[in-house]
Amino acid sequence: MKHWCVWTLMAAGSIAHAGTACPADYGHRLVDWLAADQAIRSAAGGVIADERRLINAMETLGQRHARDFGALLRVCGWPDQRVWGEEAAKAAWMLAQHADDDVAFQETALRALRRAADQGAAPRRQVAYLTDRILSNRQRPQRFGTQLQAVDGRMTPLPIDDPANVDQRRAAHDLQPLSEYLSEAQRRFDAR
Repeated sequence: MKHWCVWTLMAAGSIAHAGTACPADYGHRLVDWLAADQAIRSAAGGVIADERRLINAMETLGQRHARDFGALLRVCGWPDQRVWGEEAAKAAWMLAQHADDDVAFQETALRALRRAADQGAAPRRQVAYLTDRILSNRQRPQRFGTQLQAVDGRMTPLPIDDPANVDQRRAAHDLQPLSEYLSEAQRRFDAR
């Protein structure tokens, strides 16, 4: 059985491949690709004899996933969590997040994710995370404070645009206040 992905006319005035057949295994592909991505990232956390080789493998896999997911994204649009399931939708978001070597793909994915979130087909918090990831990759201040770094053992956000209003933006995207997010991130960092 094939799933049919039909996008309606968007506010931006475009129709994304109305009536195009998506592969029946679209969601399964995304989940499988994420499993491979996570396996390599888990290996990166261990003791690695050849760190450069591992980094190259991560980059190669990330580029392949961006290429393959990008091709499916053009045909199917963002995977609607109500159709493909939350696991597939989360996998799509994480694959886009991890495509740091292809910011143009991340931006394409963000446009599709934003349309899906506007239709209730994806969580708004994913839009915030991917927005910040792209801004950070472009060396620009983030909007939601989702991208962190460890500085002297403390988890701190990368620079934030208009930090006085960050919690308002976070709330509009179903994110907890920044102080709570930082406390949770610090607990995870300390527990590692």
